[in-house]
Amino acid sequence: MSHNQSPEHNRITSRIISETFPELHLGEHLQNILDSEQQLLRKILSITPLIIWAVNRHGIVTLSEGGGLNRLGYLPGEWVGKSVFKEYADDPELIEIFKRTLNGEELQRTRRVGKLVFDVDYNPLFDEQGQVDGFLSIAIDITEKVTSQEELRLSEERFSKIFQVNPIAMCITEIDTGVFIEVNENFLTALQCSREYILGKSAFDIGFWPSKESRREMLEKVQTEGTARELSFEFIIPNGTRLCTILSAVQIYFRGETFLLSCVK
Repeated sequence: MSHNQSPEHNRITSRIISETFPELHLGEHLQNILDSEQQLLRKILSITPLIIWAVNRHGIVTLSEGGGLNRLGYLPGEWVGKSVFKEYADDPELIEIFKRTLNGEELQRTRRVGKLVFDVDYNPLFDEQGQVDGFLSIAIDITEKVTSQEELRLSEERFSKIFQVNPIAMCITEIDTGVFIEVNENFLTALQCSREYILGKSAFDIGFWPSKESRREMLEKVQTEGTARELSFEFIIPNGTRLCTILSAVQIYFRGETFLLSCVK
């Protein structure tokens, strides 16, 4: 596929630069570069994870650029001149997106292509009369982000299973407030209360900690040393019984936030 660019290609690429980099003024020197094979734009886009492609009102690709094309096995400009309606005829969902965008709708979708995941914006382009003249699509490869999120989800799922079956009484609380976020069955057994009773309440609401000062001292130890190990405390459970316990605590990252994991025995 030839990389020779049409006047329409030049118009669209100039628009992409001006809208993507509004602080960049298209002076005479830059315009000469744009008129000469769009070298600057191609160089900029080739080192980004983006895929930028434009389609005219008839569904014909007039521009396809961006470093993300390599991930799909395509060269810059390879799709120019092709009809999106023919190339994606077997993908009714994508055809519907094209039609809606050519009717003037702005759309955003997450698309999977094999093992890759893209966040895609579809934006209609308008002519001087305000009529839809085509659309511009910008896709960014978010595969690494999605993979990391999935790995985090699986990690938290494994942690939750281990947490719940652990023979030691354990709880997860907010660091500042002491509000219970999660507790395991052995913690509920030790306190002789239900999950519904304790979750959402702070350790002070149920009289668990003898004083805020003692909890603050424990937190200072966690923050300065990374963990608090085998500290002796006398806790009060909801029925008023006093328990002499050994507590260890450490900060953990859970559900996207930092909490305090405490083990009581």
